[in-house]
Order: sequence, then C-alpha cells, then structure tokens
Amino acid sequence: MNDFSRYTSLPKRRLKLALAITLALILSCFLSARAQSIVWQENFDGPTVNGETWTYDFGDGSGRAAG
Repeated sequence: MNDFSRYTSLPKRRLKLALAITLALILSCFLSARAQSIVWQENFDGPTVNGETWTYDFGDGSGRAAG
C-alpha cells in the first residue's frame, strides 16, 4: 500500500458523490448571491424624514408600560 492509496481508501462511488455534493453546494452559494436585489431603499438625504413612510414609535421597545 503506497501513501496515496491510504488517503483514497474510500470507494470511488463515494468519492464521486462527495465531490458532486461539494460542487453543488459551491455552485448554489454563487447563484444565491446573484439572485438578491434591493426591494426598497431610503437614503435619508433630505432635511426631514418622509412622514408618509416613517412614523414615530414611543417607548423603549420592551412592550411594557413605563412607570
């Protein structure tokens, strides 16, 4: 047994399956990154906030009454 065969002792069918799964995962990462696009954007580049889009939210976000 040489040194190389020690690291490739898995059956060739399993090695091919592992390679196919790895390539599919890598390919899906690249495709999903390209599929994303901005749906809505607010730049806040004016002197005031757009009242039709944004409202005031009073409180500390805990959902409890202050007091």
